[in-house]
Amino acid sequence: MPSITRPRRNAERREEIEQNLLRAVEALLAEGWSFTELSVQRIAEEAGIPRSTFYLHFPDKAQLLMRLTGRVYDEVFGETLAWWTGDHRDGPEGMTRALEGVITRYRLHFPVLRAVTEVAGYEPAVGAFYRSRILEFAAGMEARLRLAHEAGQLRPDVDIPATTQIMCWSTERSITEHILGDPEGAGDHRLAEALARVQWLTMYGDARRPPAPIRRGP
Repeated sequence: MPSITRPRRNAERREEIEQNLLRAVEALLAEGWSFTELSVQRIAEEAGIPRSTFYLHFPDKAQLLMRLTGRVYDEVFGETLAWWTGDHRDGPEGMTRALEGVITRYRLHFPVLRAVTEVAGYEPAVGAFYRSRILEFAAGMEARLRLAHEAGQLRPDVDIPATTQIMCWSTERSITEHILGDPEGAGDHRLAEALARVQWLTMYGDARRPPAPIRRGP
């Protein structure tokens, strides 16, 4: 009977090395390195592996960055999407809390998120990845707006796809520019409140609560 111990150990070792590489890049970016300036050799040294081993796990730096950023986006957007799919009976205050969570996580991983926007400008694969992840979040917002529209909670003439794009990309850009201009985070709550008010007014006008819960089926 063939042993399964060695394949399992190999898989565990592979996972360990990949996690070390992800942590190494995040640590170097946090130290102030530009991702463009980081060499594979420097990343490998930080992870404690030979340069040749790097290429056994990732074909290039861009693939490593996309893997790392994907994990970050899962964390950044997870709780917020949960709020967006809710019934919004907690009003703009609930939206403020959700956006504060996004800002907190953006701050925590800002060197990585800044790196992916940097590289997206000149690396087509990273640019496509970056847009696709933001648009995944936008798709959740759009689905929620369509439910609200069907329930009569939005103006009948609202252009839902355009509204979603505006809300999503303006929020992403506002948070990024805010963190650049407020590195200590003194204005995080005020930004969350302002963004929440803009988004709430876009969806519901001056209503403090949605007119009625959304029904999702029989």
